[in-house]
Amino acid sequence: YEQVAVRQLLMAVGVKEIMMPRLKVVDGEMKFGDFVKKYGYSSEDVFFVRDANFAGVLQLRMVQAMPVKMQEMMRLKQLARSLGEVQGVRLTDTVYAAWTGLQKQQIDVLPVYGVEGKKVVGWVTQRAVMNCLMMQNKFGGIRGYKRKK
Repeated sequence: YEQVAVRQLLMAVGVKEIMMPRLKVVDGEMKFGDFVKKYGYSSEDVFFVRDANFAGVLQLRMVQAMPVKMQEMMRLKQLARSLGEVQGVRLTDTVYAAWTGLQKQQIDVLPVYGVEGKKVVGWVTQRAVMNCLMMQNKFGGIRGYKRKK
């Protein structure tokens, strides 16, 4: 029953409505120790890791505790999940498609691909999906809102 209710609520909203245009970008070659010093108290918990040969997502909740010596050796791209491993959603998908993708892949953020499915045009976070679910459930959606196709 819960799955049906969630599906009904999230099918009414398009990914376009809740996506964010970009994530905080960090260099894949950065050592984790330097990352902790620079972003340790940031409110961000998901980062886009990129360098010349790598693009991926770093989810801080998935990084295991490690000794300081190891932090000084480990590079961010070693800790990030490659974008090639992540099944994203399209700009025309519903929030329900994003929700199921997040659940199945055990990930906190999904890339949103443009209409042609090649270029990343934004990101959908678990937090945004849960906020959408709460708004739909509590307030029945937004008056005058029509899903953009």
